[in-house]
Amino acid sequence: MKDQQALNKAGRFLLKQLSQKQRSRLLLAVFMGVLATVAMIMQWYALAQLTYDLIIQQQPLVEQSMLILLMVLSLILRSVLIRAQEHYSQLASLQAREFLREQVLSGWRQTSALIQILAATIAGSADTAVDFNRGVLLQLAGCTVFTCGGTVNSVIYDADRLGS
Repeated sequence: MKDQQALNKAGRFLLKQLSQKQRSRLLLAVFMGVLATVAMIMQWYALAQLTYDLIIQQQPLVEQSMLILLMVLSLILRSVLIRAQEHYSQLASLQAREFLREQVLSGWRQTSALIQILAATIAGSADTAVDFNRGVLLQLAGCTVFTCGGTVNSVIYDADRLGS
């Protein structure tokens, strides 16, 4: 039960941290959504008024140019605002996922068992070892191993040292 509470607390902290970093983009997305809703209300008002004037009042269509213009402009404005809302939402999501990915990879690199094993091997039997941006280059018994983030990226076998 305590583990679950600790996980929930950590999850809430992470979400709070993510939302604070993306606050401006999220607020812009909400603001664009509100403006798009206002544009939709204007569009429906213009349509309702146009329908009333044409059907109930029996006015000619030529006299309704302002309502038609208002309806078209609100339709275009609504489309632009919805696109802006989606843009800011996607941008916030992209940045949040990138931040989260970096956090997970950073933690993973620090606690990776393979990195710990290779570090112990470096101290014992490696001919040479070099740290390349949190990666480890080993030359062990005729092969070169490069690992970064706990995954073996490449293994290069030295045919001369293996006796082939």
